[in-house]
Amino acid sequence: MSMHKLYVFVLFFITLSLSSLSGALVKAVSITDPPEPAHYAPIFVTGFQLTNQLDAIEIFNESPDPVDLSTWSIQYRSLEEGKTCNISLKDWLPAGGYVVAVANNGALSTIASGNENVLLYDSCLRNMGSDFTLTLNNMDTSQEIITPMSGAFVRKGLTKTYRTNKFSTDFMAINRSLYAGIWYRPPESVQLQISEILVNSRNCSPLETELDCSDYVKLYNPTDQPIDLSLFQIRNGYFGQSPTSSNTIEIEGIVEAGHYIIIPMTVTNSASWLWLEDSFGVKRYDNTVQAYEDGSSDTKKGQAYAYDVSDGLWKWTLQPTPSDTQSIFPVPPAEPVMISEVALAPCAEGQYRSEETNRCRSVVSEIASLVPCGPEQERNPVTNRCRSVTAVLGTSDLVPCKEGQERNPETNRCRNIASAVPQAEYAPEQVSEASNNNVLWWSLAIIGLAVAGYGVWEWRHEISNLGRKLGSFLNRNK
Repeated sequence: MSMHKLYVFVLFFITLSLSSLSGALVKAVSITDPPEPAHYAPIFVTGFQLTNQLDAIEIFNESPDPVDLSTWSIQYRSLEEGKTCNISLKDWLPAGGYVVAVANNGALSTIASGNENVLLYDSCLRNMGSDFTLTLNNMDTSQEIITPMSGAFVRKGLTKTYRTNKFSTDFMAINRSLYAGIWYRPPESVQLQISEILVNSRNCSPLETELDCSDYVKLYNPTDQPIDLSLFQIRNGYFGQSPTSSNTIEIEGIVEAGHYIIIPMTVTNSASWLWLEDSFGVKRYDNTVQAYEDGSSDTKKGQAYAYDVSDGLWKWTLQPTPSDTQSIFPVPPAEPVMISEVALAPCAEGQYRSEETNRCRSVVSEIASLVPCGPEQERNPVTNRCRSVTAVLGTSDLVPCKEGQERNPETNRCRNIASAVPQAEYAPEQVSEASNNNVLWWSLAIIGLAVAGYGVWEWRHEISNLGRKLGSFLNRNK
């Protein structure tokens, strides 16, 4: 075989081998469903003890908020065929907190004696099969599945590294005690009342330390028992607003029965609401929700919006009361009372009511200083002047008035006709235009004479000299 043929044969053999290998690799690849991503619920099991039943379990909340455990449960297969043992949880698990629950008929039930932080639950005997599992559910949805061994175990850590659902990776034999934190239960109700709100505090000197130099909320305890404020917090805002450090104030202290307490806090100036919640903010007490009006204007600065116990109404007061007393509402100055004439007793006979003092005055006292009227005269009750008796009886006996006089209809006396215009004895005549012209010419003549006289006076010396010269000239010609 020549070298050329050998080369072709080797090349063919290599190509065939590579083609066979490539086909084998392609046939080895298959398609499957992608793996489900790991689910990390905020609540998970961190320790337990397992014998013929679940004796105890420890649960941790890694979320930043309290979790209501009333929807959570633990389930495992019962010893009784076809049945499931269900352990229902309750109350709240605070953020970052642990809780412990034990079976009420198990080996660890005694640790719950006198310890409110250990929850007792009803348990049942478990199935001892090798496929035994513990399931942590929320609303009938599985959140975590553990395939445990019998004994006492704790989780190796809280990170996701130890949440693989592989028991040997996640858990180790117990080397510590179980952490029994609080099973939180918010108070069912609160009788505290908001009684006064300083919305927009006054401007104060840096040297002042009075409580009304800053906003505050005043609470009142109407009960006959003291109330622990540490169980509650105050919220300021509106529906749907998230709690923040600025609108949620933790409070503390004790309010004695029938007393008030001041809570300094920044209150939103615009119209809004205030209410009380439990200390974890998981329960709102609707009976404490109190609206208040807009206090952002300068006219409301330094005023308090408060409850008036006298009429049961909320209103503004110019006098904030940051003390252990009821709110104060200064009474405005009373307006002068107008006395109605209807309510006044009528004046006695011979009296009249003064318009200035509204008192009865004697008519006699008014005329006591007057000069008595003459014979056959009487005093006019309207004008207080004397008048003739005959003037009242009629005018037939009156002496006629003189020429240029008339009789006054009120007093029946004669008076001059001052406003009367005397009637001319002849008819007016039309003045001709010529007479007007004569007046004009006379006026011009008088003005001319006045001007001439003024000129003679001004040039009297010149005229005198001219006269002497004229006299000398006439004498020479004689």
